[in-house]
Amino acid sequence: MEIIQSIKDVESSGWCAASWQPKVVALAAPLILSLVCGQAFAMKITCTFDVNDFKQHIDIKSGTDIYSVNKIELPGGFRFAGQYLPDMGKFKAYVYHTPIDRLVLLASQDFKISPQTCSQDFGQHRVYDASDERELFFHCIKTCDR
Repeated sequence: MEIIQSIKDVESSGWCAASWQPKVVALAAPLILSLVCGQAFAMKITCTFDVNDFKQHIDIKSGTDIYSVNKIELPGGFRFAGQYLPDMGKFKAYVYHTPIDRLVLLASQDFKISPQTCSQDFGQHRVYDASDERELFFHCIKTCDR
């Protein structure tokens, strides 16, 4: 049970840990550890933005609270919010615009996350606000720090 829990911990947080009882799982442990320890120590999603040639980035922290987001205010009245929910296997991205006095949701996307993959590219995205004729380009990628 401890090894199964350790593998789940690696998938969600990137930590490499395992334990076993002598002569019970010792033969399987090197195999499991070679697969598990190949995972990174820390997984993150980094999003880069381009609004009117102004470039910025944000690191999206992993979490378990579905109501917690990492957000960044961008030029042109744009706001980006992201959620990295490894337990649910999801990365969620939201783009808002503030035309006058309120936030208007322009785009919402859910991406499936593969916990076994260290590098996962979510592609290039363009969000257009027709009211102000402005564009926001963003690109997100999941990476692992070893």
